[in-house]
Amino acid sequence: MKKIIYSLLLLQIAFFGCDSKEDVNAISRINLINYDSSLGEYYIYGVTRDSLKINHNCDYENCSDSLIFSKKLLKESSKKFFNFLSDLKIDTLQQKYSEEGFDGIKINLTYYKNEKKKTIKFERYIHPQLEEILYELDKLVPKNYSPTSKALLK
Repeated sequence: MKKIIYSLLLLQIAFFGCDSKEDVNAISRINLINYDSSLGEYYIYGVTRDSLKINHNCDYENCSDSLIFSKKLLKESSKKFFNFLSDLKIDTLQQKYSEEGFDGIKINLTYYKNEKKKTIKFERYIHPQLEEILYELDKLVPKNYSPTSKALLK
């Protein structure tokens, strides 16, 4: 009887407990601030392992930060998104990418890994890895809050 219980426990661990992408070294959350300086508006996408929130704010006088969308993430979609981020190796990106100019899209991507925070700035520059992140984020949000439309990707 002990051998059967022991075997069942080993099988359970093998099938459910050995997902290496959810270890301590995995990215635990991201914040993406998408700022269009020509319009004076920005959207903040906050994704954790269990939720997604989108806030809006602007440079106008009577504007204030407001939550415009929020949802709980299903474990499967969260796992897929964060595994994608880990596979993308965003920690290899430089701290800043910039094209000359005044107005335009500015995106700050902040991620948390190993209890450490790292921010990457993209000023009027869409890096291929950032583009992939925006398209994956698109899959989690309603179309009217799409980060790819906000970043004017074509």
